[in-house]
Amino acid sequence: MRAKKGPPDFILFITTMALLGIGLVMVFSSSAVTSNIRYDDAYHFFKRQLYWAILGIMAMLVIMKINYSKLKDLALPLMVISLICLVLVITPLGIEVNESKRWLGVGFLRFSPSELAKLGMIMLLARTMDQNLSSIRSFSKGVLPYLLLVALVGGFIMLQP
Repeated sequence: MRAKKGPPDFILFITTMALLGIGLVMVFSSSAVTSNIRYDDAYHFFKRQLYWAILGIMAMLVIMKINYSKLKDLALPLMVISLICLVLVITPLGIEVNESKRWLGVGFLRFSPSELAKLGMIMLLARTMDQNLSSIRSFSKGVLPYLLLVALVGGFIMLQP
């Protein structure tokens, strides 16, 4: 049986756009003077933030079309990949930025594996909690495994120089 696809959540969309607008105003109001002094353009940081905001809106519109229930299957592989990336940061493959070695590079692209680990952990915790609802009240079966996963990810993040 296929789930019916409902209309987009316009309240969520409008709220997101309002928060985005407020954020853009805050960026401009807090950086206009500095931007004008450094770059001779009061809108320099605002333009950069607006660029990323537009890319984010486009990504949001694409992601809204995805059936998120299918993402359950990606939770475990994403968590494994993120743990491998967290280990790679500690090795010589890690890239140092601003005196901290918390980045990996693939070509011209740099990313922080801790961000990937947060996403993977949220997805895996949600998936496993959904599958194990009956044992969630037990400490040893319902709480401890999740605490161990959070401790493992947190430990790798704390090991980053």
